[in-house]
Amino acid sequence: MIYKKILTALLCGAIAVSTFTFSPLASVDADAATFAQINASSVFVKQQTSVTCTLASNVMLLRRTAMMRGDSDWSSITESACRSTLWLEGAGMYHNYSYKSISVSYQYISGSSRTALINALKEHPEGVVAYDYDYPHAILLTDYTDGVFYCADPANNTPSGRMSVSNSLIKIDNVDTYWYVTSPSVSFSGTSTSTSNSDSTVSTVNETWNITAADGVNIRSGAGTSYGRVGGIPYNGTFTVTKKTTSGGYTWGYTTYNSTTGWVALDYAKKVTTTSTSYAALENTSTINKTGVMLGNSLTIKGSAKGGTGSYQYTLLVKKEGASDWTTVQDYTSKSSLTFKPTSAGRYNVCMKVKDSANQIARQFFVVTASNTPVEISATINKTGVMLGNSLTVKASAKNGTGSYQYTLLAKKEGETDWTTVQNYSTASSVAFKPTATGRYNVCIKVKDSSENVARQFFVVTVSNTPVEISATINKTGVMLGDSLTLKGTAKNGTGSYQYTLLAKKEGETDWTTVQDYTSKSSFSFKPTSAGRYNVCIKVKDSSENVARQFFVVTAGDKELVNSSTISGTKTTVGGALTIKGAASGGTGSYQYTLLVKEHNDTDWTTISDYSTKSSVVFEPTYAGKYNVCIKVKDSSNNTARQFFVVTVTEKKTEVIEIAPAESDIESSADEELAGDIEVDDGETATVETE
Repeated sequence: MIYKKILTALLCGAIAVSTFTFSPLASVDADAATFAQINASSVFVKQQTSVTCTLASNVMLLRRTAMMRGDSDWSSITESACRSTLWLEGAGMYHNYSYKSISVSYQYISGSSRTALINALKEHPEGVVAYDYDYPHAILLTDYTDGVFYCADPANNTPSGRMSVSNSLIKIDNVDTYWYVTSPSVSFSGTSTSTSNSDSTVSTVNETWNITAADGVNIRSGAGTSYGRVGGIPYNGTFTVTKKTTSGGYTWGYTTYNSTTGWVALDYAKKVTTTSTSYAALENTSTINKTGVMLGNSLTIKGSAKGGTGSYQYTLLVKKEGASDWTTVQDYTSKSSLTFKPTSAGRYNVCMKVKDSANQIARQFFVVTASNTPVEISATINKTGVMLGNSLTVKASAKNGTGSYQYTLLAKKEGETDWTTVQNYSTASSVAFKPTATGRYNVCIKVKDSSENVARQFFVVTVSNTPVEISATINKTGVMLGDSLTLKGTAKNGTGSYQYTLLAKKEGETDWTTVQDYTSKSSFSFKPTSAGRYNVCIKVKDSSENVARQFFVVTAGDKELVNSSTISGTKTTVGGALTIKGAASGGTGSYQYTLLVKEHNDTDWTTISDYSTKSSVVFEPTYAGKYNVCIKVKDSSNNTARQFFVVTVTEKKTEVIEIAPAESDIESSADEELAGDIEVDDGETATVETE
């Protein structure tokens, strides 16, 4: 009878209940045990309850392992002694455990159970515990000899001791999982009658065999893998064995196939008996349409198989991660396309089993994720601008959604209508993009999950072939301590957006100090902390990391600006000249001077000389009167200081000449001539301009 809900390997049943007593072996070698010793009837046990077949089988596995590593107390390993360590009450057998320094793990079988178990027994001469979900029941597989599986079945209604699997309650082809020892690694002492690594005596036989390995088997020149290949027998090929021997852990058969004579490893073949004319291994090739699904939707598993015999039937089982039981979604049916609709979010193990007419079973496992949250994408781009000929990189990560993720990158130049695929869907989440022309591009990275749900993220990228340029200004090149100055940067060309940084370095120092790290802000303040001269640099970088710089020299002062200008005099005449010499101390940076004057009673000042670095200025009044004179000095911080003078301007001086009355006679011609030039009457005066 097939259960609608299959118990997990954690909880296994058997047929009946009984108590088993045994006697230990008389002696065991201090180092290891022989094949005969580990297969003595006293080593094997029967299960103590109807549900502890897995526990009893693992007890036998532990006993054989302990014997093979030389433990003299192997007989103390019993179902009762192991139960608290190997068994979870109310659930069943642990998948992975450790007992007496023996570590055991659990393995699902995908593909041919027969092939998987042959290989497992070759690696584990201590045996493996095989479990059939459908029955459900577990046995200890002891060895595979001459094409026959041997076992010890813990069920109380089966023979005791080592026997052929054909006498057990389960079939090899129906085994779903098995337990095996991961450590320590053990081996036989002496020669084994079945899986010894030593050569055995060659026996003469007349047997018919059929190849079960999907890839066929080699024909070798000798009975061993070290011998050269001389031919081969394909899958399902039938041949006659005339000699048999064991070597290197394999059973070898001597045969002639298609005129090629040599030795074949019979471990990959099935002996043909009178009741079975041939054996064809069954292979499960089922597929699933997606490994993730949103809640409310279904996924489809399409069953397919090859090999085996007759027609196929399919069954679908699922188990949510963390759950102990498998649920049958669809019992065996000839219908090969089956659907599964998860009822809650999480990860599921899905198993599609195929059974042929000979009741051989092969399995295919899938892991499926069910989600109720759409897929989300979080992507970054290393730069939003690039110089022509260079690449930029988009990196993405996804969350939620279902199953695994795949990514694709698309790009479209502004003004165009069609997107170009830079990278098709791939598991690679980091994609490079190298534009082929200047301009602005829209870039889109998309992710899709196993349910074909899609999320997108967009970027705008600028491509240029002209380096970035900066144009910066400073409001003043000098500042008093405690005050700040302002720098403003603007940029053009380059690619994408701009970021600015401000650096300063006092003259005489070697290291620059970052006043402001890179930011989209383009206006900065700088407040010197000590007096002196500073080199100040404002930098801009574009999205391609190209950089442009502009430098300024700034003076920081800690003394007030003082005007100590002088004037050459405070009196002059109309047409005369006075010299004002500008001088200053303190303040910051260089000085500039301007000269202003106004008549004493006027309200408006007249600029004689505008601001200039020229410090000596001449004042030439054109009218007599009283003047206020102001010389102003300005430093690099635009601080000003004034010096005032009062200047008196007079008219040019005149000289009065008094002429005496005339003599009675003018005697000389010279006197006559002079008198005629002056032409004055007696008693009159004349003014003569003098300097």
